[in-house]
Amino acid sequence: MLAAAAASGPRLRRVLVVSAPGLERCLERELQVLGVPGRLEAAPGGVMVHGTGESLWRAVMESRVAESARVLVGDPFHAPTKAALDAGLRRLPWEDFLPIAPARAAQAEAAAGARQEPVEADIVVSSDRSRLYHERMVRERALDAVEHRRRALLAEAAAAAAAAPAARGAGAAALGPASDAGSGGAAASAGGAAASAGGPARDLGFEGAAAGASGARAQPRRQAAATTVRLRLRHDECQVSVDGSGPLHMRGYRKAGGEAPLRESLAAACVMTSPLLRRLTAALHGGEELVLWDPFCGSGTLVLEALAAVLGQPPGDRGRRYPFTRFPCHGEEEEAYGGLLSSTWRPHPAAGSLTLQGTDRSQEQIDRATRNLHRFRRRLWRSDDPGVGAGCGDVGTEVPARIADGGADSDFPCRVHFRQGSLTKVAQKTSMHHHRA
Repeated sequence: MLAAAAASGPRLRRVLVVSAPGLERCLERELQVLGVPGRLEAAPGGVMVHGTGESLWRAVMESRVAESARVLVGDPFHAPTKAALDAGLRRLPWEDFLPIAPARAAQAEAAAGARQEPVEADIVVSSDRSRLYHERMVRERALDAVEHRRRALLAEAAAAAAAAPAARGAGAAALGPASDAGSGGAAASAGGAAASAGGPARDLGFEGAAAGASGARAQPRRQAAATTVRLRLRHDECQVSVDGSGPLHMRGYRKAGGEAPLRESLAAACVMTSPLLRRLTAALHGGEELVLWDPFCGSGTLVLEALAAVLGQPPGDRGRRYPFTRFPCHGEEEEAYGGLLSSTWRPHPAAGSLTLQGTDRSQEQIDRATRNLHRFRRRLWRSDDPGVGAGCGDVGTEVPARIADGGADSDFPCRVHFRQGSLTKVAQKTSMHHHRA
């Protein structure tokens, strides 16, 4: 009974959410606050999440501190020799993460004798204190294991496709001669279509071969992005993982950056470890005004990450196709993933009492920060509910021109300023403003 329930439920996954060195505890607390499903376990370089596919895409779309997310393929195995490495790699479920399984029986029949194109996978190998240290050899063994698994899946699908017409033929024979003639004509037409496909179908792969077998015009294969597979050997223990996210610190809004800019994930960690959100909650009851000031704002990363946290905007990009969406196993969870993309997000109720200010001595840096603010505003998650996120601006409209002159954006619930000036000059102006108030 337990096995049947497990088979019908969501697949269990082990997801390694990677963070910058020293931020593992910060990442773990963030995942707990976000309510990412699964059991969290501290791991070197990040947090291991024992959960489901939802754990993966929620960490990718909602975590601000995460650098990347990798799905572990199978359990680690002992690989001191080439034979042990081959045996362990061939046991892994590659078809869950790489498109090597034929989707239909027709594809299996057409591709059974066809020359297959190489698997689109970028295999990255690292070896530390292991007897198998030749990375190129290990990479070739991994590709051979994937190809072996693809041939096995093709053979199984072809056998199942061959058994189905035999069963249908036995049923047709029991119906009478007329059915036999009809099935014979259908077989002859299918044979003629296969003969007309001829040699060219052998160079087309699954989609092209299936099109050639049906007599249709073969379409060129679309080149999909290669999936990154990481194979790590440490003390003769081999662990395989698949990149499910790509670089998560690249939010998309910071196109203008100076020299050595602050990473978005590190800026988000600074905001999360600061008392900003706690002070905002206290301001909701006390009625006080808060100012977050970055005196060396550069391209404005710290201010914009604080703005995203106050607005409740997820760092993920709804228009970006993350690597996990190309996993064959993702089709089972696509409906739930679509529910996350259509979710609504609300700003902090005390956001109106906050002022975000960034200053820099360089006017060029202020211009960069202003352009990044424009992009940030255009990339806000649009809400279908007009009552949710009011005051966050309409994503499709232009940003008011006064932002470029250092003014505040009235479309945000909080005030955002980028101004040029030295630390002492801005401090004096701010002090005079408060005295007058």
